[in-house]
Amino acid sequence: MPTRLRPVLLWFAALAVTVTTAAPALASSSPALPQHTVHADSSAWSVVPTPNQGTGTNELLGLSCVSATACTAVGFHGADRGDETLVESWDGKAWSVVPSPTQGTDGSELTGVSCVSATACTAVGFHGGETLVESWDGKAWSIVPSPNKGTAVNGLNGVSCLSATACTAVGFVGGGGGGTLVESWDGKAWSVVRSPNQGRGVNVLAGVSCLSATACTAVGVHGHRTLVEAWDGTAWSVVHSPSPGRDNGLNGVSCVSATACTAVGSRDAKTLVESWDGTAWSRVPSPNQGTTNNKLTGVSCVSATACTAVGWSSGTSRSRALVESRHGTAWTLVPSPTKKRSSFLNGVSCVSAAACTAAGHYLNWNFRTKTLVESDAAAPSGQ
Repeated sequence: MPTRLRPVLLWFAALAVTVTTAAPALASSSPALPQHTVHADSSAWSVVPTPNQGTGTNELLGLSCVSATACTAVGFHGADRGDETLVESWDGKAWSVVPSPTQGTDGSELTGVSCVSATACTAVGFHGGETLVESWDGKAWSIVPSPNKGTAVNGLNGVSCLSATACTAVGFVGGGGGGTLVESWDGKAWSVVRSPNQGRGVNVLAGVSCLSATACTAVGVHGHRTLVEAWDGTAWSVVHSPSPGRDNGLNGVSCVSATACTAVGSRDAKTLVESWDGTAWSRVPSPNQGTTNNKLTGVSCVSATACTAVGWSSGTSRSRALVESRHGTAWTLVPSPTKKRSSFLNGVSCVSAAACTAAGHYLNWNFRTKTLVESDAAAPSGQ
């Protein structure tokens, strides 16, 4: 597991979405799911050199690529006054740090990003206990005012933009009266959009994917069960999704059409993949790496039959980067490097079935987290 928990994701940790010990399996009428072997893919994943800011903690939490030569990754780096935002950019040759503002003095982190072009990106996260939104216009990052719901802690985990004037962000509101949080950008201002909660307990939305102004899908967790919500242009509604284990949660979603969405997460310390066919969500068999804890944190699909998911598998002393790929009907493990002591992949973005980039962090021998980017495209690698 990562060495620290970000406040905006604390609700996930409390719900055991990040599981540290395997829980007993519940009886189920579902058929047994087969095990998988490593996929012999000709495009090997490799580590791509990335910079770090300062000498403290550096982590990349979200990633968005618009082409093989234009990617943006966001996260945070440690500083004397608390965490500060971190943005890095790929130009086809190298990753570089891009200056980004930090709001307030009580810590700012960016957790998700969505780019519609090389000159239009939106990043979301939190500062202190409030939402944080930043925008890229091709020249500089700037803070965009964003609302908060109630007086409790607010945080944004993911964002999906259709254009520079149409974005949807999702997250959570803490406290006893909290729950899901959805905000919308119309080109002029961000506003809170009413979103439902399911059952009792904590409700969190972790990821979102929009196909049009009338079709968005968001995923997360309620209690110990998966949570899926859909936007039809008028209202958000809860959509039934499987919860096959004792502890279930969805961390990321990618939709390529109204009848093809893929969501990933974990259930009882094992990977969880679910698929939408236009009528219902169903669980899809997915492999695990080793016999220890496995978690999928992000997914990117370029078609209904071509998806890549990333995350990590962890043991008692080391965590390994985890990459899984769908080419056709089955998910398979793809070899990926683990850097230094441990590696964690937090997000992935594919511009084609043969060109994907993943971002996260690794733990060095001094137990400091540093930025990590891996790619299955031809790119310079280094350790």
